[in-house]
Amino acid sequence: MSENINTESGASVDSSRLFIGSCVALIATSVAFATVGAIMLSLKREFVLTNEEVGWIGGAALWGFAVSQLLFAPFADTVGMRFLLRISFIGHLLGVLTMIIAGVAGGGFWTLSNQSDKIVLREGLVWLDSEAARRFGEGTRFRQLTPDQHIEICDEICYLPNTDSELEAAALFFDKVRDLTSTAFWTTPEGMEDLQYVGNVPLPRWEPPPPEVLRHIGLE
Repeated sequence: MSENINTESGASVDSSRLFIGSCVALIATSVAFATVGAIMLSLKREFVLTNEEVGWIGGAALWGFAVSQLLFAPFADTVGMRFLLRISFIGHLLGVLTMIIAGVAGGGFWTLSNQSDKIVLREGLVWLDSEAARRFGEGTRFRQLTPDQHIEICDEICYLPNTDSELEAAALFFDKVRDLTSTAFWTTPEGMEDLQYVGNVPLPRWEPPPPEVLRHIGLE
């Protein structure tokens, strides 16, 4: 049942509407926190971050929530909840606009992703040389190894799910190199020919699927 309550300033507040508004605000907050948690693994893989670095990034959302409570709670009765909610809305809006403008002005996500690729590749190449020196003698570079020695190192990082935790960053580097290499090859004319890709080619006439294919999918 709806009930009006009076604040210290004498304003009348509908308690039911206040309760519903609070619930909606909590739903929005929980969705935001869930979204932050959901993207952490993708963020870690894309930018080759350690668990500690991911924790610092994910924790930033919690810090902002906690700090805002400490800073603005004492002013709730002084300036009023309505004013604080308006300030909160403006802050959220500015945050969204900042991300949009940053994406447009900075070239978007792909620019950031390309920069992260450079970091991953540089650190990965350094790791290969250091690993070659550790296994086969100080001063040994990866390019100086034999094919069998190359395979010995790469076999340990070629499949991320089976990689030891201390080699996770190296496995992510191998993943990135494999993805970039395969994408580069299969988007060339030679790669498309290897895939037998026939798109983007004008055809004099359209040949329907053969009867056995139609029969197999139940369309005959």
